[in-house]
Amino acid sequence: MRAIRSIPLLFGTLAALGFAASPASAQESDETETAAAEDLSETLRDPQVQATATATVAILGEVLLDMPVGPLVEAMDEAVDKLAREAGTEAPPRKDVDPDATLRDMLGPDGDRVSVELAERVPQAMDAAAGMTGAIEAALPKLKEAAERMKRSLPARLPVLSRD
Repeated sequence: MRAIRSIPLLFGTLAALGFAASPASAQESDETETAAAEDLSETLRDPQVQATATATVAILGEVLLDMPVGPLVEAMDEAVDKLAREAGTEAPPRKDVDPDATLRDMLGPDGDRVSVELAERVPQAMDAAAGMTGAIEAALPKLKEAAERMKRSLPARLPVLSRD
């Protein structure tokens, strides 16, 4: 399962974004950033934090697996039909999906194991992410520089970002 194997990448990316998005002033020292990286690494390796994250992933997985996908499939079909009309092409044939079908139903016999497998891999993913905090710390100046370039290149009218 490709999605399950990408959990360490997800945690690493979230950690990097957390570092890059944190309000940093020019006066912040390398020691502060090192301490933040060490704190993050320690938190990601904490067995209680991992247990909480594991339980959360298992619960969310079960909720998502039991979510009806019929309405989502219908909405996607309508969007594809609209795009095809606008492009002057024919939409691909629609899949016949039971409106009450859940994601678990769509996954077939393996559907019952998905949330369990995801949850089982959370601690190892968090350990892997903790191991990446040093690399993230080393890349932090470049991440901040990239974030600043992105901020400067976005139109001023975006209400989410300011240029100050």
